[in-house]
Parts: sequence; C-alpha cells; structure tokens
Amino acid sequence: EPADRVQTAAEFAAAIDDATRGEAGRSNTRIPIAVGAYLAAGLLILRAADRLSERLLLPGWFPVAVLIVLVAGLPLVLATAFYQFRLRWRLRPAQVRAPQRLFTWRNAFAAGAVFFTLLGIAAAGYLVTRALGIGPAATLVARGLLEAQGGIVVAEFESATGDSALAEAATEALRVDLAQSPIVTVVDARVVASALERMQRKTDARLNRGLASELAIREGIKAVVAGEIIAAGRGFVLTAELVAASTGQVLSSHRETARDTNAVIEAIDRLSRRLRGRIGESLRSTQDDAPLERVTTASLGALRKYSQAVRAIQLEGNPDKGVALLEETVATDPNFAMAWRKLGVERLRMGLPTSEWAEPLKRAFDSRDRLTERERYLTIATYHSFVTRDQNEAIRAYENMLDLDPDDFYALDNLADVYAGREDYERAEPLRLRAVEVYPSYLFFRSLITTQVALGKFEAAEATLESYEAAYPNHPDPVERRALLAAARGDYDDAEAWIRVRRDRFRNRPGMRAVTSFQLAQLAALRGRLVEDESHLRDYAIELEEAGRADAALEQALLLSDRERWIRQDPQRAIRRMEGALERIPLAQLPLEDRPYLELAERYALAGRTVRARQLVTEFQIEIAPDIREGFDAIMHQILAHLATGEGRYEDAIAENLRWEGGQCLGRCSDLAITYDLAGQTDSAVAIYERYVASPRIGIPPPHRWGPFLERLAQLYDDRGDLAKAADYYAKFVSLWIDADEELQPRVRAAQARLDEIAAGGVVTKSLFR
Repeated sequence: EPADRVQTAAEFAAAIDDATRGEAGRSNTRIPIAVGAYLAAGLLILRAADRLSERLLLPGWFPVAVLIVLVAGLPLVLATAFYQFRLRWRLRPAQVRAPQRLFTWRNAFAAGAVFFTLLGIAAAGYLVTRALGIGPAATLVARGLLEAQGGIVVAEFESATGDSALAEAATEALRVDLAQSPIVTVVDARVVASALERMQRKTDARLNRGLASELAIREGIKAVVAGEIIAAGRGFVLTAELVAASTGQVLSSHRETARDTNAVIEAIDRLSRRLRGRIGESLRSTQDDAPLERVTTASLGALRKYSQAVRAIQLEGNPDKGVALLEETVATDPNFAMAWRKLGVERLRMGLPTSEWAEPLKRAFDSRDRLTERERYLTIATYHSFVTRDQNEAIRAYENMLDLDPDDFYALDNLADVYAGREDYERAEPLRLRAVEVYPSYLFFRSLITTQVALGKFEAAEATLESYEAAYPNHPDPVERRALLAAARGDYDDAEAWIRVRRDRFRNRPGMRAVTSFQLAQLAALRGRLVEDESHLRDYAIELEEAGRADAALEQALLLSDRERWIRQDPQRAIRRMEGALERIPLAQLPLEDRPYLELAERYALAGRTVRARQLVTEFQIEIAPDIREGFDAIMHQILAHLATGEGRYEDAIAENLRWEGGQCLGRCSDLAITYDLAGQTDSAVAIYERYVASPRIGIPPPHRWGPFLERLAQLYDDRGDLAKAADYYAKFVSLWIDADEELQPRVRAAQARLDEIAAGGVVTKSLFR
C-alpha cells in the first residue's frame, strides 16, 4: 500500500493478510487452467507427431517417445504451477529461496524444449540415415537396391479362420494401402493376368505366396508381400511379411492384432504403415538378379535358361553360348514354343544348314495356338519369313504386333528386315531407328548401320557405329561393322586390317576363325588373289568341319566353283570343282534339308548342263517336304531363268528373271544383267550392270561378280563410244585388280592399255586414274 495510506503496523499486517488471501484464492483457479492448457497442447502435439510419423514414414517408436515426454512433463508442470500459484504465498522467504530457483515456468519450458529437441534430433538422424542408405533405417531406393517406384507383388492372405472373404478383404485393403506408397508400386491386376497367361495358368488363379514369387521372378520384380490371418479368441492376429522373390528370404515381418472383424482393416492400415517404413531394409541378396524374359512356358527352370540365352546373344554377343542354352531350354521344356523359335532364328543367323533351323521354326509354328497373341504373331511372322518365304504374311503378322504395341522392338526390327529385303530402305530406316531407341540391342545397331549405308548415308552410319561402340565396348560385332563399313567405301586394305583385329582380339570365341577366314577369302577373291582366296577357304572348310558341319567341303567347292565360272571365266573347270566335292560327299549322305539341289542346279544350268540341272530340280521337288518347298517357289523362277539361259533361250530367261524379281532388282539383278548382255540387249544390260555396281551396300561386294562386272561395263561403254564412262570403269577395274594373281594380269594390263589410249586421245586426263 502507498505509505500515506498505512497508519500503523497493525494496519500494515492486516493489509498483507488481505492480499495473501486474495492471491491464494486466485491460485486455486490458476493451477487447473495451467494443467488443462498443458493437456490440450499435449494432445495437439501427439496428433502432429502421428501425422508426421505417417507422412515421413517414421518408425513406430517416434509417437510413443513423444507421449513419454509429455507424460514425464506433467509432474513438472504440476509442481511448477503449485509453487508459482500457491506455495510461495504460504512459505517464509527463508523456506522458498531454493525451490523458487528450480520450479519456474522458464525452467519448465526449457526442460520441455531440451527433451523435444533431443527427440527431433533422433528423428532427423533416422531420416538422414534412411535417405543415405545407412543402417537398418535405409530404404530400398536409398540403398540403390530398387528403382524409385519399383514393383512388388501382393500375394493373397492365407486364412486359418475358415473365412475366405475376410482374407480377400484383408488382401485388398493391404494392396490399396501399399499403392499409396511413394517408394514402391503394387503390380496391377492386368500385369498379373498377363504373366499368368504366359505361365499357362488360369488368369484368375489364386495368387498364393509360391505362385506370387514365381510370377515376380518372371517379371523381374524383387519382392513379394504375403500375409496371414489367425483367429485368437474373439479377435485376430494379422501377420505381413516382405519376402525376397528369388530366395524366399523374409526381409521384414510385422504383426498386428484386431479385437474383431470390424477392426481388421485398422490393423491392416497399421501393418501397411510399418511395412512402408521398413520396405527397403534388405534386398542386397537380390539386387543382381536380372529380370526374366516374358514368354510363355510352364517351367520356371526353362524360362531361366531361355533368359540367360537371350542375354548371352543380345548383350554378350556370344551366339554359341546362347544356342547351347536354348538347346538346354527345349530339353527342359519340349513344349516351349518361343524357345524353339529363338533356337531356329539363331541357328539361321549363324549360317547353319537348313535342317538345323527349319525344324525348330516349324515346331514353334505348330504350337502357336498355345501362345499369347503377341507371341503367336511373332511366331507366324518368323515362320513365313524364313520357311515358306511368304513375306506378305510376315508383314501382316508384324503389323498386328505393332497394333498391340507400337514399341515392340522385335516387330519393328523384323518388319524392317522384310522391307530391306525388298530394297525399300526408306520404310526400313525409321523402323530401325525406333527399335534402337526402344531397346539398344547390338542386333538393332548393326541392322540400322546396314540400312543407312544402303541409303548412302555414310555419315549417319558412322555416327550410329560410334554410338554402337560406346554401348558395347567389348563386343566383337562393332569391330566387324568397322571392317564392313570400310569395304562399303571401297577401302579394302582398311577392311582387311579390321577383320584381322577382330580375328585376333576375339580368337577365343567359338566360330570366330571360320567367320574371319570366310571374310578374308572374300576380300582376296574380290581383288583377284585367287591363290590366297583358296587358302582362306581351305581354312574355312576345316573350321566348319571341326564345328560339326558335314557339308563343309561341298560349301567350299560351291564357292570355288563361282570363282572359276566368273573370275577365271572357265565354266567347265567350275563343274569339275563341284563334281569332285560330290564324289567325296554324295548328296545322299546329307540331311534332306541340307542338300543344295537348287544351288547345284543353278551352276549346272549356267554351264550348259541343263539335263543334269533338271534332274536336280526334280529331286528337290520329290525329296523336300511341301511346307519347306513352298518357300522356294520364287527362287524357282531364277532356276528356270538359268535353264533358259543354258539352252540359249534368252527371251524366256529375261521373262523368268523379271517374274522372279517382281520388276525389281533386289540382290539378284546381276543375273538379269548377264541375260540382257547375252541376248545382245546392250542398253538394258548396261542399265542393270550400273544399278548393281552403283547401289551402296555394307560389306564386301560379291567377289565373283564385282571385278568382272566393272570390266564388262568398261567394255560396253567403250563399244558404245562413251569413252568417259569407259575410262571410269577401266580405272575402277584396274584399281581393284592391280595386285591380282599373275594369271589375271593380262586382263589388267589390257584394261590399263585401253585406259592409256583413251587418256592419250584427250577425252579424259590420264592423271585422273592414277
């Protein structure tokens, strides 16, 4: 009280008593208010902690720790309120000095801040270690064990309650909850149905743990979530496990209880949150498992081998390993149609005899009705492309595949092959570009380079080859593309150097010596080095025999026969080459599909031995199965043309050639050019010869035609008085055969002499050709 209002000590004491009683009365109401405020704030904090825990996928201990801190703080709040609002008015100063320093609101708030800060640091540490992939908190994505949005398969809950509807409801609830996860993607029903179809299972089959694991392995999915419901009194115990699909290892297991059926969904929610928090705990043992191919077979073991074969062929560039694995695959599952198809295609690509690839393709075709729609179209297209050779049917099948999936890289590349076979490279190129973009397989790179060269786009082909080399630095094929691109540009020395690099670098690869021996032989023959050519072909035949090719010597003889007929221009010597080989390897010793009836008939016909040629054609028609024989119908026009040529009926030969070619040159216009030439139709002959030698193509030009065609074009232009053109082709011929064997040098010297005469006449400058 102000001093002027205090009259006596008694009055002062009375005033103190009144003030004390008033403050004590107010303290009786302040304490409950303080406790109520604390409890209300605590509830808000608990709710925020729960929301934060769910949003950040914090561990289950976080909200529990928040509750413990809040409960532990309640006595401190009570003590502080009791002292601050009541006791200090009843205690003497000497009694309250020490508690007054301890039980203050400032200290209470400071203690709460310390505990919550420690809790925040612990939560932040958990989040940091999880984000960095450290310790048990690490997520699958943080550890690099699964891509963001990596898939999981949810298996059907097992039920020990006898209530299948409850298990179905729990499964669906867990699937829906996990679908909300930012970490994983639940594989949807369409993918599951498609995979089950390829597994030759009913698409509505119950997806138990075993079936879900097999499906995940096939689809390249790392993990499966499986659950179980067990009755416990009136309630239930629910268990959910995260399982590594390939090993069956349980990576994370959680359990929740539900008091009754109405609480099951709440329990599932809790399980889902806990799984999502621990989803990436450990898939280290499965991170290197490569996804399996998505093709139809009931055998997982066969599918594994098939997938290994595809990787060996497409990624490792090792077709021998791939074919061996495919053979094991069809032995494991003889009804595996797609494996039969792949086996046939790879044997064909390796240049094996018809019997080695036609039968697998036929077995696949016969099983087409058991395949998925996409696989069925692919099998049909492959069969017609190579067995019946009905390219129109093949095109329809590939277009059907692209209707199902415009990015189907097999359909893109194979359809491009059909168009390229028709010399429609403009339509083939965009298909190949898209195939490489969708799936940069080495096969697609090499096909794209071939097509770009055919279009004369050498700079684009070079750029594609550089990308190819960067993508496959240890693959043998880019080295071969270097050689073949050099050959396409006419740089045969560089081509030979690259072939030898490939031969040496990959000498341990099966079949590499045979391939490179053949290529070296082609280069030697192209440049008129027939002695060297024969040596390489001898090596080639030996290497084929070592690989089990019974027809190796006969193939060698056919190649040498072509050299005799066109380079040496000695048809009878060509026939003797063939007949000598047939004495050693009679046709009857070879499988029916491998007997070269038509190849022999062609050579006999061109040598004028038409009776023997017709006999071989008849044998072919009798011995070869109709479904395979139909694929040679188009080629029969070529054989008929050769027969007409051998009998001097050139107009008939021209008509058959045009019918066979369908009005286009394709890869066989050389026969038409020769026929026009023999018939005396010089203008037509020159036009076709020109088209043949001017068309860009990757690889080594046909050696038995290239040099003779350059020589003949020079002579035809010379006869027509077009000396500039004649000089151009004389120069090209001389440059090609400048180092030819001595037996061919008279023709080289004659061409050089005529070139010199033309140059001396002032038509062109001599230095142009030096």
